[in-house]
Amino acid sequence: MFRVVAVNLGLLFAAIAAAELVFGTWLFGPSFGALNLPRDSVRRLDVSALRPGAEPVLYTRDRWGLRGRYEHTGAIGILAVGGSTTNEMYVGDDETWTARLAEHFARAGISLNVVNAGAEGQSTVGHLHNFDAWLPLIPGLKFRYLLAYIGVNDLALGPRGADPIQAAFDRAESPQRWRRVRQYLANHSALYRLWRTARGAVEARDAGIIHVYTPHAAFQWIETPEPEVGEPEAGSDLARRLEGYGARVTELIRRTRALGAEAIIVTQKRGNWRRERGKLLFARKPDGAPDISEYAETILFNRAAMAACWKANAICIDLGSEIEFEPGDFYDRVHTTPQGSARIAEFLFARLKDKVR
Repeated sequence: MFRVVAVNLGLLFAAIAAAELVFGTWLFGPSFGALNLPRDSVRRLDVSALRPGAEPVLYTRDRWGLRGRYEHTGAIGILAVGGSTTNEMYVGDDETWTARLAEHFARAGISLNVVNAGAEGQSTVGHLHNFDAWLPLIPGLKFRYLLAYIGVNDLALGPRGADPIQAAFDRAESPQRWRRVRQYLANHSALYRLWRTARGAVEARDAGIIHVYTPHAAFQWIETPEPEVGEPEAGSDLARRLEGYGARVTELIRRTRALGAEAIIVTQKRGNWRRERGKLLFARKPDGAPDISEYAETILFNRAAMAACWKANAICIDLGSEIEFEPGDFYDRVHTTPQGSARIAEFLFARLKDKVR
């Protein structure tokens, strides 16, 4: 009896090993190493904690970690990079700003698809890292434009770089060895991909655990005089952070052009302030004061991005200063609802339609 069980187990393990060697990427195909990027993933996510009453959304990433429709990797019009505000994990595949932007181009007769390469939590440090760690793994990748929707996550970087958590996001790798080993196995195993696909078909994930901070609908707004935004003192931590950010934007443009593409630099706007009939409103903090903590830094970072972009003669869009969001456009301080994503897409299309082909 024991011998029969042992033989059957041996045959089972041999079959598993053969399946892994044939269908996995242990020996052939691209090796994504320990990169923690969702791939071959189709998931239905419960977003009701973020948007009460909303139906589950479909979040899809293909075998290369990309989101969006394209015929092949050598025919991408715009490759969009950014953090979670580009990834838009909790907005359905057809409702992200990248998908809506592609629709605008199609309706206008402009042959330019838009493919989403957003990575959760990444700053420009991570976007630059991806030129070496991720993009070379995508066979035949060629795009005409790289659109960088940036700024929010770079505010988290200090003058000497990122803290360990932010650094892990930018490397797209866990700082914990056991998690890196697990991700390495997951990235190469055919059986794991099969299980993940089956799980994704029935999974409903509580999105509120990850993204929601203070529900945007619960914000109370206070009319506040325009805070003064002065230039930082030379040599200060803020001045060094801005200098570093500008240098990374410049390098992002350079790396994009080295691949034969052009860069589109787009600044960001947060959801905890807005204008209404010419008045500036800020969200009220728990102590009753207006939440102006990141207003000045956001504007300064956006100025630094635009200055670097203009100097490099790339395509520069100061969305952070020009767009006006409406109530219901955000579900927290930085992430947009489908309504807000549609507004971003409409804004970008209006500024890009005569500049890209």
